This record gives sequence, structure tokens and C-alpha cells, in this order.
Amino acid sequence: MTTPGLCLTFDDVNVETWHAARPVCQAHDARVTYCVRWRHAATPAQIDGLHRLQEDGREVACHDHTHETRQPDLRRYGLDLWPENGIARGVSEHRAPGLPATRHARPFHGSTRQTRAATAPCLLVTRPARTDQEAPQCSPASR
Repeated sequence: MTTPGLCLTFDDVNVETWHAARPVCQAHDARVTYCVRWRHAATPAQIDGLHRLQEDGREVACHDHTHETRQPDLRRYGLDLWPENGIARGVSEHRAPGLPATRHARPFHGSTRQTRAATAPCLLVTRPARTDQEAPQCSPASR
């Protein structure tokens, strides 16, 4: 029999707010995924906070570099170049301070079958989820 549960996701880079919820999440062993955007603009304190959340057993996933809706990115780059220009930069920035980037949550629910297929070479999942598998590397060379 499956035990019922609830999986929570939090978006963007509101690390201080996320830390305020830590006691509740810890008390209930909540499965939480924090989908971080604009990691390149995060302060050292926010990066430390993300590492603490990760040490709690929570997932810190990549949310994007630009946080734009899907359509402008696809018009600008096309589906072939979109993962490189719209995602790889954010993934690289996310991994730089030691945060794994195995998941990508597309802003504004902009995930489609085509965009998930385009990101498959560099990410395990392109929407919030949990797994203990290692992600492949995401770089222009891997495309």
C-alpha cells in the first residue's frame, strides 16, 4: 500500500522565506524541491542557505537563468538552440557553487513534450520531481 503524502515546490530565490519554513518541513519530513532562478544574482548568504536546505535532504533544482516565458525564448533561439541559450547557462551557474542541477522547472508552466525532449540530453527531469540518479552534463558540446 502506498503511503499518502504531499510534495512541495518553491520557486525563484526566496531563500530567507524558505528558511523560515524549515522547522515545519523538518517536523513533518516534507519532501520539498526548491526551484532556483537567477542563481547568478544570489548573495553568498543565499548560497549558504541553499546548501543548508540541501543538507536537510531537500532538493535544490534549477529554475532557469532568465525566468522568461517559453515563447520569447523559443522565438529568439528556436528549439534547437534554446537548451543551450535558455537553459545551459542557468544550469552551469547553478552547478558552480556545488548545487546539483538534475531537474529543471520551466517558468510559468512552460513545459511541453518538445521542450522536455530538447532538454533530455542534459537533465533527468524538466519539471519538479525527486530521484537519486546522477544527471548528465549540460553544455553546448553535449548537444
